[in-house]
Amino acid sequence: MEVYVGKQNEGPHQMDTSPAAVVKRLCSAIVGTGRNITMDNWFMSYSLVEDLLKEKLTAVGTMRKNKRQIPAAFIETKHRELNSSLFGYQKNMTLVSYVPKKNKNVILLSSMHHDGSIVSTGQREKPEIVVFYNKTKSGVDRADQLAQCYNTARKSQRWPLAIFFHLLNVSVINACVIHQHNSGESGKRKNFIKNIAFELLQPYLRSRLDCKSLTEKLRLQIDAHLPGPSTTQDTGIEIKKKRCKFCPRKEDRKTKTVCSECASHICSFHSTILCMDCAAKAAEEVVTDD
Repeated sequence: MEVYVGKQNEGPHQMDTSPAAVVKRLCSAIVGTGRNITMDNWFMSYSLVEDLLKEKLTAVGTMRKNKRQIPAAFIETKHRELNSSLFGYQKNMTLVSYVPKKNKNVILLSSMHHDGSIVSTGQREKPEIVVFYNKTKSGVDRADQLAQCYNTARKSQRWPLAIFFHLLNVSVINACVIHQHNSGESGKRKNFIKNIAFELLQPYLRSRLDCKSLTEKLRLQIDAHLPGPSTTQDTGIEIKKKRCKFCPRKEDRKTKTVCSECASHICSFHSTILCMDCAAKAAEEVVTDD
């Protein structure tokens, strides 16, 4: 990942932020591997494809029609038939102009394809270059779509925080993909994210329990969310007697018994005792209703 910071001032740390320079830096780790790079018309250029070929990398992408390397015949659409394709070849590159709609065309350049192969998709005759581009271009769009479904970002004017939120979103997506690949499971991503959030929270919750000034109510609420046996007994904090939440003040009933859900003090007249089995069934019914 590279953060775009715009045009930089001259100096010892100045870095080229042109589209071609950005692509070369991002591809530095895969130089010489023979892989292909799919890019849109913001990054794509004839000179960039030439440079990538020298590094044993191929490229496929759309080109803007104002590029001087594109012949006029590839831009003209007035006398072109619908779904027609025009191919041009030079060195190790293939240029194609495809007309998907009347008076509209898309131009793509590829150093991976070297012929005018056509793929029939219903009534349309699409060039293989176009089909390959459509198939491989959606990685970034798909990642952005997944991130928006469960976005961790919050509104902020601080750019380091914005980058952190983006890294967190991408990390969760990558972790889910790796987990599903290694385990063979295909569960819901929502549940995976919940498990990650809880695993990240647990160390903090346990450290909070060690705080001597923590209120009794908050301590019980934290303890209820932690797995395993209750830790409230290990803290050395004795539960104090307090007035029952529902009893009138004149009766002044005080008790050490607290509600397992809201941690309010409840006397025997306003409480119900459940065994472990019944409590588990009640919890299952609540989850089912939700």
